[in-house]
Amino acid sequence: MLAGGFPAAAADVPTFAVYDFYPFGHRVEGEIKGLFPSIMRKLEALSGIRFAWEIDSIPRATRSVVRGERDLILSGATMPQFKETISLGIVGCNRTVVVTNAKSGIASLAELKGKTIGFVANGFLFRKFGGTYGIVPLETGTSASMFRMLLRNRVAGIFLSDILFDGFRDEVAPLACTPGDWCDHIGSVVEYAVIAVHPPIATIATYAHL
Repeated sequence: MLAGGFPAAAADVPTFAVYDFYPFGHRVEGEIKGLFPSIMRKLEALSGIRFAWEIDSIPRATRSVVRGERDLILSGATMPQFKETISLGIVGCNRTVVVTNAKSGIASLAELKGKTIGFVANGFLFRKFGGTYGIVPLETGTSASMFRMLLRNRVAGIFLSDILFDGFRDEVAPLACTPGDWCDHIGSVVEYAVIAVHPPIATIATYAHL
């Protein structure tokens, strides 16, 4: 979801708030990188609009837009805080999957019952799916530590969005301490839910002509 609140005070250049949450946003040698900055750089190229960049924790980044301290934010899910803001609809995180450990033998949602499944602590997916299918949820602090639990056989599977899994598979910097063949430790990737993507076309057209 691309959302924007009231214009930040006296801002000549729109400020984009980036989540400091790998792989959506992170710093590499002082440079802000990640999936969301990549999307915004593409929007810069297509629109001709230049953005300023700020990276912060998810709660701080969210509040900065709601309070008008930042102009824009990309969020993978619709959030109550943004109900009064302009939104282009969901543009990522629309497919929820369970990535399983190769030793678990899990091939379907029904086989999750009684299995220990990892979640990022207090995350959107834990709140929505932590009590489903008879699973035994196990929370961890970060997405990287959740992956490590999976690879060390501490959990049978982990809940995440497919865009997050793609980020780890394509850029494995946070997993530097894991085996180089870590993908061989991954079993089935079971689709759990899909959120339909229907961006409001009129809003997109308005942004395109800014």
